[in-house]
Amino acid sequence: MSTIQPMKETERPVIRIGAWRVDAAREQISKDGSNVKLERRTMQLLLCLADHPGQILSVDELLDRVWAGVVVTPDSVYQAVASLRRILGDDASEPTYIANIPRRGYSLVALVAPWVDQPEAAARSKPPRLSAVKIRARARWAAIGSVLALILALGFLVKETPRPMKTVVEETPSAPVARAALVAKRAVPAHSIAVLPFVDLSEKKDQQYFADGMAEEIIGRLVRAPDLRVPARTSSFYFKDKSSTVADIAAALGVANVLEGSVRSSGNRVRVTAQLVRADDGYQVWSQSYDRELHDIFEVQDEIATDIATALQISLAGGPLSRDRGGTRNLDAYQLYLRARSSVTADSTTTTIKRAQRMLRQAIKLDPKFGLAWAQLASLSVPLINNGDLSPAEGYAEAQRLALHAIEISPGVAEPHALLAYLYRARDWDWTAARTELRLALHADPADPVSLMLDGMLSMTLGQHEKAEHQLRAAVERDPLFDYANFNLGNELYLQGKYSEAEATFRRLLDISPQFQWTRPYLAKTLLAQGKSLAALDELQPIDADAAKLDYLPVILLANGRAPEAEAALQKLIAQHAATDAFYIAMTYAHRNDKQLALEWLERAHAQRDAGLTEMMGEPLLRNISAEPRFQAILRAMKLPDQVIGRGST
Repeated sequence: MSTIQPMKETERPVIRIGAWRVDAAREQISKDGSNVKLERRTMQLLLCLADHPGQILSVDELLDRVWAGVVVTPDSVYQAVASLRRILGDDASEPTYIANIPRRGYSLVALVAPWVDQPEAAARSKPPRLSAVKIRARARWAAIGSVLALILALGFLVKETPRPMKTVVEETPSAPVARAALVAKRAVPAHSIAVLPFVDLSEKKDQQYFADGMAEEIIGRLVRAPDLRVPARTSSFYFKDKSSTVADIAAALGVANVLEGSVRSSGNRVRVTAQLVRADDGYQVWSQSYDRELHDIFEVQDEIATDIATALQISLAGGPLSRDRGGTRNLDAYQLYLRARSSVTADSTTTTIKRAQRMLRQAIKLDPKFGLAWAQLASLSVPLINNGDLSPAEGYAEAQRLALHAIEISPGVAEPHALLAYLYRARDWDWTAARTELRLALHADPADPVSLMLDGMLSMTLGQHEKAEHQLRAAVERDPLFDYANFNLGNELYLQGKYSEAEATFRRLLDISPQFQWTRPYLAKTLLAQGKSLAALDELQPIDADAAKLDYLPVILLANGRAPEAEAALQKLIAQHAATDAFYIAMTYAHRNDKQLALEWLERAHAQRDAGLTEMMGEPLLRNISAEPRFQAILRAMKLPDQVIGRGST
């Protein structure tokens, strides 16, 4: 297991904090030709704040990080901050460096960027300083954080956007089927099956969570068959509550067989019915009913999977669900786990998420070795960060702690490794640790679509585009209707310059998931890269006046020769979203060849740890500044490998 170690001061590159040059190795800061030697603890305090620009660090957090192992009172923090402010020339009433957030802690509000020894850029249109408030992640990057975390444990997509984007979609009852059928055609292997959500036939219709759990457990057992193709839950459950025929579903998922079923429970008894249907002619290959005591449900799941394997003339690997794969044989714990999973949906509030957490803790109390419950609990810390209920430091630390515990209990489970990989890539920019966790995740489940997708996203960040495409195509093959996998595949093709393939992928995604937030903006910039500037503008029109549209609107208006409107849109983007969208502002300036401002905004993006920087390698809109020393300095500050930095100028 890889652990994150803080960077030693002697290893830190020279950085800029506001107007100051900060050399940690020499414990020295400089400005206007004068040098100031800082005491060791004062330098550590400054670096700790600089490692989390714009974030609020509590007094306790600063004590733990700067005064670790030393018994001191909060007065030490107050005095050190006051001393640092005096040295920096800061004003506590109107801070430009360190802001005091009442009852919360301190936040560094000055620009943090790599130091480049060259004349200062033009002072005009300087990026505004970070405001002394908590910055909330937004749009695509916030959505990815919440979505990935919830996918890892819940198995479905949650789209979290503080400002929801609305798109104009003409929907008809048959549209979902028509759209699903547009998934790329593939050869259909005879040994392939889609497991559809089971129907709840209970008298009170209150057991759908249990029926969904039954279908998912069967998917989990069948996917272990080496010669059987089984689409993942996201794709199979796409058709839930849709009036689609077996033939339509099979065509969309590329399978030869479909399993349907129902669950009826009454008291302590449960009746499960399942039938296996051949897609091409509707022939019923196999059907069976199972009447059992409720506590026998685990055996029923195993029996159904075994009976299906027999009908398809294949063999299953391994035995029943065991602890090394995160399972439980405690019925009460299992039902709490299923209820928690089913309660969190696309529009879940903080109250709903916390209720799910309580159910998971109850499940864990009943079975402390229930690894999947620990993994799901770990994942639910991340959306609470984006909802503003946990600070990033608290939320990420809690997610990491719980994920590590899940791994300790159940090392053979992919989900907690994938969650750690997400944290190391998105939060820490620790590419080595992220790759280590993804290898462990894919060793546990080589076909896990989320792990494959995250692996592809990491390769994309590292400029390993051929490898990234291979991994993302594997994720889509495993889970063809997984919108985030399709989206990232389209983005990877765009970064490679395969614009026609990228366009086709984004258009297919519009058919699969019309409400997916970022398809139209990325399709628009793909069209722009092909010289189709008017078509690009048309793609943005169905989107309401949201930041997602505004991020690309200045560039596309400029490409259409509408310079005054482009400038107005850019100034609106800066006024409204400077704290979250510095990367997009930088792309606009780069596109209009204003290199100095583009680089300043990229440095601002680095200070804000803007996740857009993970897509820098190959971005056409940044190509004209990629050879600049300050651009290269940002890549070095992100701790990217030397060979990646070398490719940054191509």
